[in-house]
Amino acid sequence: MNWDSVLLTVLAVSGCVTLLLTQADDILTRLPRLIRAWRNVRGELRDGGNAGRAAEDPPGEPPAGRGRRTDR
Repeated sequence: MNWDSVLLTVLAVSGCVTLLLTQADDILTRLPRLIRAWRNVRGELRDGGNAGRAAEDPPGEPPAGRGRRTDR
């Protein structure tokens, strides 16, 4: 093994470690948002998806943006 192959091996290993650390940092940065989104999905599934609609639209009326237009 000569110095050229040793140097190339060191460079390749350091490049792989840098890539691995960058990917780990990216995953750890996105993890809180992912957990929050997963909790929202579980809450919507548990509530049957009606919790958001009840807060936005009065009962008995179609959801906003749907139904007949009244401005004609």
